[in-house]
Amino acid sequence: MAASRDAEIHKDVQNYYGNVLRTSADLQTNACVTPAKLVPKYIRERLQNVHEAVTSRYYGCGLVVPERLESCRILDLGSGSGRDCYVLSQLVGEKGHVTGIDMTEVQHGGELYFSDVYASLEVPEDIKSHKVLWGECLGGALYWKDLAIIAQKIGFCPPRLVTASIITVENKELERVLGDCRFVSATFRLFKIPKTEPAERCHVVYNGGITGHEKELIFDANFTFKEGEAVEVDEETAAVLKNSRFAHDFLFLPVKALMPAPQGCSELETKVIIKDPFKLAEESDKMKPRHAPEGAGGCCGKRKSC
Repeated sequence: MAASRDAEIHKDVQNYYGNVLRTSADLQTNACVTPAKLVPKYIRERLQNVHEAVTSRYYGCGLVVPERLESCRILDLGSGSGRDCYVLSQLVGEKGHVTGIDMTEVQHGGELYFSDVYASLEVPEDIKSHKVLWGECLGGALYWKDLAIIAQKIGFCPPRLVTASIITVENKELERVLGDCRFVSATFRLFKIPKTEPAERCHVVYNGGITGHEKELIFDANFTFKEGEAVEVDEETAAVLKNSRFAHDFLFLPVKALMPAPQGCSELETKVIIKDPFKLAEESDKMKPRHAPEGAGGCCGKRKSC
């Protein structure tokens, strides 16, 4: 029964993207065109090299461009028209390789980016069975907390939230079907690192120099590293940085190596670590200038001062 239903959904989604939708203007929600953050200049320049026939049929929910891609091999799952593949191919260089796959089983590696639509709760059956909501990327949305459970099962560290943006629905009938279920377009990055001795809380100093991020590396929604500045990180972040391809881009210092914080004040104790994409989207909305358009936003967490 489940196999039959999966086959039907597979066919319906193929039909929606292949026949119902002609361009992104045909979409009924902004789930598949929501920019999670402003696209950097060096990416915009490469997007201009992609043919309009490809970009006009872009239905993705976020452009993921990891740092330091030279000579990397990239697999883009759910590549659609291939727009992101064409962009990424310009960044990996002659020794790199980009493969785009659409409508296939998920594969896993040492580092994964999940740029997708997530639900605020377990998606009810009437939403799952709604053909238009499937086509709009909402019917098959994962409850955001389940991503951490899946990551742990396959040996990855807890997902690191990067960006999030609330999805709006511009159709009264679809709003009625959705009820209390809310959705965000969010990006998470996951690392699988060797099972070594657990890392300790420490200070890290970004050496700078990564292409497109020479002076500042926005690692996720909670940690931004500026060249030459010491940032205190938790055990998990320290382990990821020490055991990933970023190891040579940072200097690691024991906490005691720097001047201690004033009594009763610690950066990690006061820093709010945001894991909930809905909370991040709400915080970003609060930080928008009053004159900003509804689609704009940034990524900022609350911090106390000492």
